[in-house]
Amino acid sequence: HITVSQIHKHVKELQNIFLREIDQSNMPLTIKQLSPPENYPRGNFLSFISPIAAELQSSLMKQNIITDRRGDRFRIGFGLYHQVKDI
Repeated sequence: HITVSQIHKHVKELQNIFLREIDQSNMPLTIKQLSPPENYPRGNFLSFISPIAAELQSSLMKQNIITDRRGDRFRIGFGLYHQVKDI
């Protein structure tokens, strides 16, 4: 009895937490690299324009963290099965 709207709300909350965390960390990603920019409609993933997208994906894969990359677009997906502790 879970709706698509409920799933998207959960994902959006996780995305907002993630964006707050990267803004306060020394991660090689920033909110300025977000595409589309913050507060624009988006799917259940965040996409960042980064010249080191391949390196980020490779480094995270070594830690068994699965992400996606399309050229210089580094993408992190969020789903119903993710929890705040996963961020």
